[in-house]
Amino acid sequence: MNDYSVPYNHVKRTLIVQASIDEVLILSGIDIIAKHKRSYKKGLQIEDETHIQELAAKKHQAKQHRGQNRLLHAVPIAVDLLKIAAERNLNMGI
Repeated sequence: MNDYSVPYNHVKRTLIVQASIDEVLILSGIDIIAKHKRSYKKGLQIEDETHIQELAAKKHQAKQHRGQNRLLHAVPIAVDLLKIAAERNLNMGI
């Protein structure tokens, strides 16, 4: 009756949940991908801070590339500009 976090790259996949008296294990095949202390309260979101940090880092990385993709779709020749900027170690965070 609770939600337990998993690493972002396992979201929307079929996983196995194995619960004991003290902990909840979440498996992908035979690999343990998450381990949480079991809570008997209902309706909680039990999160591993590592899972949240990894997701935030991935979203930040995707956000940086989104600006570059918009620029390249609007102005395809901008790829040359971005190559020059990369070669000169200029800020690529458009």
